[in-house]
Amino acid sequence: MGAEGGYPMRLMRRATTVALMALLATILVTVGGSAATAGAAPGDLPVGGLETATPLPGAVRLTGWALDGNDTSPLDIHVYADGQFLGLGRADETRGDIAARYPWAGADHGFDLTLALSPGRHVVCAFAINLGLGDQNPQLGCIVVANDVPFGWLDVAERVPEGIHLKGWSIDPAAPSSSPDVYVEVGWGFAGTIPTGVPNAGVAATYPVGGNHGFDAIVPVPSRDGATPVCVYGYRGGATSVIGCAEIGVQTSPVGSLDGVRTGTGDVRISGWAFDPDQRGPVEVQFHAEDGTVFGVLASGSRPDVAASYPAYGDAHGFALEIPARFAGQSVCAIAINVGPGASNLDLGCKRSGNFIPASSGVGRRIVYDNIGQHVWLVAADGYADRDYQVSGRYRDPGPGNYMVYAFQRYADAGHDGITMDYFVAFHPAGVGYGFHTIPVFADGTPLQDESKLGSFQSAGCVRQAIPDAIFLWNWAQIGDTVVVI
Repeated sequence: MGAEGGYPMRLMRRATTVALMALLATILVTVGGSAATAGAAPGDLPVGGLETATPLPGAVRLTGWALDGNDTSPLDIHVYADGQFLGLGRADETRGDIAARYPWAGADHGFDLTLALSPGRHVVCAFAINLGLGDQNPQLGCIVVANDVPFGWLDVAERVPEGIHLKGWSIDPAAPSSSPDVYVEVGWGFAGTIPTGVPNAGVAATYPVGGNHGFDAIVPVPSRDGATPVCVYGYRGGATSVIGCAEIGVQTSPVGSLDGVRTGTGDVRISGWAFDPDQRGPVEVQFHAEDGTVFGVLASGSRPDVAASYPAYGDAHGFALEIPARFAGQSVCAIAINVGPGASNLDLGCKRSGNFIPASSGVGRRIVYDNIGQHVWLVAADGYADRDYQVSGRYRDPGPGNYMVYAFQRYADAGHDGITMDYFVAFHPAGVGYGFHTIPVFADGTPLQDESKLGSFQSAGCVRQAIPDAIFLWNWAQIGDTVVVI
């Protein structure tokens, strides 16, 4: 691929090398240390750190701190570039964090120096000049400074419905009042330029070079999904510099979930959520029933949990609809329809609805136990069953009526023959220990019945469940839940 407008169309091969140079420079920033190291008085030599070295047009700005354990007076700071003396200043700026770490020394031990520096790439080092005992002027740190190419920062790189949002700033030291474009590469997709010129008060205060140097733009997403590297470069005269790089997860096909296909007392409720990352509006979700019926709905209902996980897309991406009773017991499959880029629609999966909740079982959140039918429904507050399944209990014991969950026992025993059971949810109020639990086993692990016999009378009073159902009820039930026996 060729070049356009003087910008190279493929810079990613050099991005790793340049990024590593930037990383090394960042590491050098921390060589001198910071105020977080000690609280007691240091030894005879000064301590401190060179924290930042910011390139400026024809100059460099240095910040950090230094103090001497033998004298609380401000120290002189000498600065060298490539081994040659560059200039000096004094560590007399107020630094509350230094005073907090060294209360005996006071706060006036920070430095903020701007010194002339010729264009190019330089190793800039700062030294603290010793005041008292000791015969050394310790180095506070060294930082690689490049003030011959554009520099800046990538503040934001995020996926939004319109594409990839990039925000940051860039300054060209050779033309500090100008607002040159920056070059952007998005993985195997977009490669081109975006303009600067957006006002940025923080940049203007830190770099009094005139002009507006911010950028705030949205670029297209690549044509394929997955982890995508994004890099922004400064470019001038054949030289490039990394403004910033990030890795973004790109998804162009819909995302979502079929949360449930749940029965009520006379209909079936389907619920879930879906949206397409390429737009903010709702997507269509299609449903396919076993008998060949196809119907659809827009996923536009409120789902605050979706907004919490995907804040750029809002909460209007839920779906919930009731379908006729004839679909009870059928498997229903859901598909989210793709909008815009993306390879395909999203298969949200299939779920089978259960049996209708007995109409005579009350209202609201409850556990319904059909003793004659040996079946249980776990009914949520909205009146639809989160789960229903076959059990094994005792004929007409307990008798019909309303009971209440009053205790949980992870491991329980029958009190005879070494029989034990797990996930015991107690609900019988007479103190005889009735409850829901797994199929009991003898001491040698042999079960008292096979799961194939669930749905028939097998128990001496408690309600036996398959292990997955027992675990689900254990996690679902709450103290005070109504248990309706019919």
